[in-house]
Amino acid sequence: MLSKKKILLFYRTFLIFLWLRETILPVPPIHPCIILCIIAAQTE
Repeated sequence: MLSKKKILLFYRTFLIFLWLRETILPVPPIHPCIILCIIAAQTE
């Protein structure tokens, strides 16, 4: 199984990716994805 540290690192990288994507490209924010990632990180 993934360790909590790896999940948090992946989550942080994912958030940075989303932020860059929303800054560079005019796409709508993906809030459900972020919420699901938070829930997944907390339940590990």
